[in-house]
Amino acid sequence: MRHEVQMPATQVSVLPLVRSRRGRGQLGFGFFLAGVTVLGCAGSLPSPRQPECGDPPRMVRSPRPEVVARPAVSTDRIPFGLYSASAADFARLAQNGFTIVGPWYVPAPDRSLLDAAHAAGLGVVFPIGEPQGRELEVFAHSEAQTRASIRARVQEVVDHPAIVAWYVLPEEVRAWETAEFEYLRTTVAAIRAVDPHHRPILSYQPNHYDAAALAPVASQLDIGTKGMYVNYAGQRDTRVWVRWSVDELEAAGDAPVWVVPEMFEDPANADAATISAWVRHDVHVGLVAGARGVLVYSGFRRKNFARFDDYLRAYEAVALELNGPLALGEVLLRGKVCGGQGLDVVEGPSEVSFAAGGKTHRVPALGQLMIEHAGAQWLWLVNSSPQTLTLRAAAWASAALVSRSVGVRQDGTLVHLPAWGVAVLRRT
Repeated sequence: MRHEVQMPATQVSVLPLVRSRRGRGQLGFGFFLAGVTVLGCAGSLPSPRQPECGDPPRMVRSPRPEVVARPAVSTDRIPFGLYSASAADFARLAQNGFTIVGPWYVPAPDRSLLDAAHAAGLGVVFPIGEPQGRELEVFAHSEAQTRASIRARVQEVVDHPAIVAWYVLPEEVRAWETAEFEYLRTTVAAIRAVDPHHRPILSYQPNHYDAAALAPVASQLDIGTKGMYVNYAGQRDTRVWVRWSVDELEAAGDAPVWVVPEMFEDPANADAATISAWVRHDVHVGLVAGARGVLVYSGFRRKNFARFDDYLRAYEAVALELNGPLALGEVLLRGKVCGGQGLDVVEGPSEVSFAAGGKTHRVPALGQLMIEHAGAQWLWLVNSSPQTLTLRAAAWASAALVSRSVGVRQDGTLVHLPAWGVAVLRRT
């Protein structure tokens, strides 16, 4: 399903690699916040009236022996990308908050595609390896063959300023198959040996994997991803499953996590407004849960995918709020996490349940995150229930509602979140 044909057609710093963690809080998941450049901590000073706000513990991923350093990176914009994006869409994507494009499958991207992305101000996640590797029996190659072919491919493009990350192909390497895991190890080592910029490396793991299944491959990579295709995975009415996916990636290793949401097939009985609500929920619930990037699958215009433009417009709207004038991405990346500010659900379900990893999980329906940044306090509210939630928010009655899903409203000291609703409030 993931093999696609590429549509014809100043380096962007988009990969924050320094992570920070929050303690496990009211949601029962490992919530954390993307932090700062590798050169130091950033963020506003805590407000005297909110002494519980402050920098959470920060962790820098320990460099592997063969890695000399990590690049200094921007922390002002959330990495927001699109698999298999057409060059014809590059300008549009850049104008609407996207920061990266790629990877692609077949044919492999050439320098003209890299030039086009660079001209549009987009970074590139560049694929290394064969997307149809199993069919081509790449796992049967000797270590020397694999090392030589990977090094040669990297060296062809390693000088190009558009490239911000490498993407290992084929995907879904099975760690229990010795030949496949050794291929991954050799490929990663070969990339690092010839990339003087030490760009991060990622790949893709399946939707259903839990932490135990994710861990072996995650141990080799610099960014953690897995499929978070909510509808495709049968979680249409239990979208909090995205939160579980982020938490499992967190438990699998110490790499920063990116949300990998879906955009490849028409959902049944869903109009453009429903798709917009889903997209906004799935991205924000992942970011509130601790993810620090988004890579949407995919920008390939499939036959019989009539809702492509509805999905793309929905993702563009979210990306623009994160990385445009509202700059919610900067708040998430630079702000200081505050505790003790949770809102109470006064009407609607307080919990939701879902099945994943062979278990049934019960978690709060409301996701919350409070951040202090630039002299203001920001509160993210995410309803992961298919029903409306009414929240008591007396302390936020005078706050501005700076971002909201359709149907979100303030009513004095109450905030009403419709199904899958997201709201961001700001107070000074």
